[in-house]
Amino acid sequence: MQNFFEAGFFAGNRARLREKIGSDTPIVVTANGELQATSDNPLPFRQDSGFWYLCGIDLPDYTLVIGPTTAYVIAPARSQTMELFAGMTAPDSIKKQSGVDTVLSAAEGWSRLKSELQKSRKVCIQAANPAYITHYNMYTNPARARIIRQMKRAVPGLQLTDIRPQLAELRVVKQAPEIATIRRAVDITCATLNEVQCSSYAHEYELEADITCGFRRQGAAGHAYSPIVASGQNACTLHYLENNARLETTSLVLTDVGATVSNYAADITRTWSFGKPSKLQAAVFDAVNEAVQYGLDQLKPGPSFYDCEQNVRAFVGTKLKELGLIERADDKAGIGQYYPHAPHYLGLDVHDVGDTRQPLKAGMVLTIEPGIYLPEKGIGVRLEEDILITEAGCEVLSRACLRELTPVQ
Repeated sequence: MQNFFEAGFFAGNRARLREKIGSDTPIVVTANGELQATSDNPLPFRQDSGFWYLCGIDLPDYTLVIGPTTAYVIAPARSQTMELFAGMTAPDSIKKQSGVDTVLSAAEGWSRLKSELQKSRKVCIQAANPAYITHYNMYTNPARARIIRQMKRAVPGLQLTDIRPQLAELRVVKQAPEIATIRRAVDITCATLNEVQCSSYAHEYELEADITCGFRRQGAAGHAYSPIVASGQNACTLHYLENNARLETTSLVLTDVGATVSNYAADITRTWSFGKPSKLQAAVFDAVNEAVQYGLDQLKPGPSFYDCEQNVRAFVGTKLKELGLIERADDKAGIGQYYPHAPHYLGLDVHDVGDTRQPLKAGMVLTIEPGIYLPEKGIGVRLEEDILITEAGCEVLSRACLRELTPVQ
């Protein structure tokens, strides 16, 4: 698989972040740590997106320090046993990938960083998320909280500044290598979905298996997120992950999947029928499909992402009224009942960073994904496209992916 990222990309990101912060305060960013899966086996590793954006190092527990004019990396302490099992990464390889000036051992690096922090009494960091995010019912990677504790112990009274807003401003507008990488992830996803839509399956997991195989066969690292293969009633659970049910010809099947390439994500949803769809299934699909096209017409530099989505929601309201599901097209609560989610930016994270209230700009990558869900009828329809905002309007990156209720067999 082609590598779209050279050291200059990461060095440029560090320089732009330093300029945006506008001070000589040290910037300290940590990699994610590995998380336990079983007694001595970690979960699949996924790097912290902000850390990767600034240095391109895809290894756990490293620390990046960005000074006023130079940058260096602190390697984690590793026992001989860990080096035997996990291997070692040569410092020259890290310098070549990231463009940093120096790679230091844990002891040397922390001694140097402590001295710098004692002089500045300030540090810029990515603030740590809560250990447990109740809204998502999930624990967060402890790496950020851990390094903040280390620095506070080393320098009591250290003043912390959160750089997440500045990083988000940089990351939301994609550069040419990022767009090329996302485009590749989208192309792999489109080709795979087109292939499976023209095949027959007995169970959701068979469809999932062929999608996974298609991603890897074409060179993707795998899935950008847990794949959703949901038929019938299951499609009304937005993040259905079991993927075990039998596929019935009387039910629609919804696939919400995306390949990942160099940590960048695709995110495409298609809904189709293996048999002849019912009149109601076809009507719901047509309504969502029309909402996709309406949304595409909204996307261009100038208006905010939020305003574009509000227009799409209003359009969906008219469709829900036509379907007889709500009495008034402006019934926001009613619209929310049948269309309970929203689109998002796309990049290193599937739901990428960025302020949806700011005007859209060329280089932003986002999704549009209207949906209508009728749990009582066992019908869930969602269609999602990946979009690049251009100077002239927008480009549908996922345009090659079939968007038909009954694909040609």
